[in-house]
Amino acid sequence: MSVLVSLTIVLLSVVSALSLSTAPPASASARSSYIVTLRTANDAQLFRTRMNSSGGVVTEVLDSVFNGVIANLTAAQVVQLRRDPRVVRIESNKVVRTAELPPTWGLDRVDQRALPLDSSFSIDARWGGGVTVYIVDTGINLGHSEFSGRLLPGHDVLTIGGNGDDCNGHGTHVAGTVAGVTYGIARSARLVPVRVLDCLGGGTTAGVISGIDWVIEHHQAGVPAVLNMSLGGTHSPSLNAAVDRAVADGITVVVAAGNENADACRVSPASAASAITVGATTSTDQRSTFSNFGSCLDLFAPGSSITSAWVGGPGASNTISGTSMASPHVAGVAAAYLSVWTASTPAEVSAGLVGASTRGVVTNAGPASPNGLLYVDSTWVPGNLPIPPTNPEPLPTAPPTAPVSTRPVVTPPPPTAPTVPITRPTIPPTTRPQPTTTVRPPSRPSTPTVDSVVAGNREATVSASLSGFSGQHYTTITFTSSPGGRSCTVTVSGSRNNSCTVTGLTNGTTYTFTAIAENAGGRSGTSRQSDPVVPFDENRTPGTPSNPSAAPDRSSRTTVRFTWSPPRDNGAGIAEYRIEHRRNNSFGGSESRITTNSYDLRFQTRGNLITFRVRACNARGSCSSWSEWSNVAVVG
Repeated sequence: MSVLVSLTIVLLSVVSALSLSTAPPASASARSSYIVTLRTANDAQLFRTRMNSSGGVVTEVLDSVFNGVIANLTAAQVVQLRRDPRVVRIESNKVVRTAELPPTWGLDRVDQRALPLDSSFSIDARWGGGVTVYIVDTGINLGHSEFSGRLLPGHDVLTIGGNGDDCNGHGTHVAGTVAGVTYGIARSARLVPVRVLDCLGGGTTAGVISGIDWVIEHHQAGVPAVLNMSLGGTHSPSLNAAVDRAVADGITVVVAAGNENADACRVSPASAASAITVGATTSTDQRSTFSNFGSCLDLFAPGSSITSAWVGGPGASNTISGTSMASPHVAGVAAAYLSVWTASTPAEVSAGLVGASTRGVVTNAGPASPNGLLYVDSTWVPGNLPIPPTNPEPLPTAPPTAPVSTRPVVTPPPPTAPTVPITRPTIPPTTRPQPTTTVRPPSRPSTPTVDSVVAGNREATVSASLSGFSGQHYTTITFTSSPGGRSCTVTVSGSRNNSCTVTGLTNGTTYTFTAIAENAGGRSGTSRQSDPVVPFDENRTPGTPSNPSAAPDRSSRTTVRFTWSPPRDNGAGIAEYRIEHRRNNSFGGSESRITTNSYDLRFQTRGNLITFRVRACNARGSCSSWSEWSNVAVVG
């Protein structure tokens, strides 16, 4: 009982002090949230009763973690309660944030068009949903927290009955960039480890082909799929043929270009025509010094000093470099793409990613290399996605083939990362015939219609509609200016309101715009020209109109028509013209405001002597000087 009485006295004294005092400053009466730890459950209940009756706010009573309450208290209440022996502790309620790490620079780079990096990665958590990604590599760390709940049973070429667990780290790193919850792009994709390289990163070309063969055999028709191979070696027609066969089965294949600073067309699988071949860049958009180059590349992606998952524990990570690190960035975006445009063929995915890439930013891209850097559009929104199986059946494994030196494409350091190139296999690959999947390309899009053009300062925002757009296939609209040929491209998101901004225009020049739509089925016709617009600087005062002229309207002897020429510079946005006109040499005159460069003024009587002048004004009300007075016009 003494406990209850003691606490009651303290609480009542707080209430009395508040009720008898004069109105305190706002800061003194302000309430903040506190966590109050009390010695017994009775203390907690009494605290709640007394505070609520005295105007305090107890938001929660705690009785499991400890005896206490969460309450909104004034500073005076906190001071008095700290003196009570029944109060163990009073702690301010602090803000707690998620422990999410800043994105790796690679993720940071691929969601923006230009440097500098903005330390953010715009992602839709549904990207990759319904898509299966096969990691043909050293396996995946099956216990890593980056992949919880999204790993499907895989295949181990090297170990009979193996489950594809990674003992090297390379494959786990790749998988983390593709679909890890921290380091990845397609964070809802399902991952399948296909282990073809050993704990030192060694394997055989035949083993890689065997892994691809297993993927084709177990790929379910109609399920969007991506296969990533961050490995490579000398040119192998057999390996390239295996890649082509996987693509024919409807699997988008993404491969590393290689790390020899040489022509990628000399190595495999980088030289496979049907694969998406990826070179590496640094955080300053330079081609990585080790990255292969040439006409066999499709695009570049971040590949130097990339942090991702690793072996050694459920939270292990490592930072390494190589085109092996660039390829999974593209594979992740490919999976995101397929979760949006689910019916896309591998050719459409390739065309879509290449078409969306940021052009002309890679420094020293290398001879014959395409200058495109991977880009993922944060506006890509997945639709209704299939639900992945919750308890997939274990898949069979195949016996390994005889080893030949094989290495994934990673540059040192670290010393544990694979560095030895693949050599031509000594045992010919064996593949069983597979049924051919016939893939029909989409119909080419209809000709777009330019709906609107809004001019700004050295730019114009153009919008178009595209009839018949179903959303199943990646489609773009490119707007082009005339004159100048300046352009912008937008990913079509619906039948209307597809817009982008053409920059680099010259203020004061009259422009029209045309539009062309494109998908994997081809290009549309060219739209009709838009209405003309003139870019302008809204802060600039317009020039003075010239050549003012006044003449009687021959059809009406009581009307005079005023005309003039727009300012020669035409570089400012003219919101209106202001006209001052005088009759019969009267002192002062009347002012009219119009938006065209001609004006008809009607008089009720004949025999008037008319003069006028004009000036141009922008939307802010800043006007040019007046033009000279017009010639005299006699009406009537």
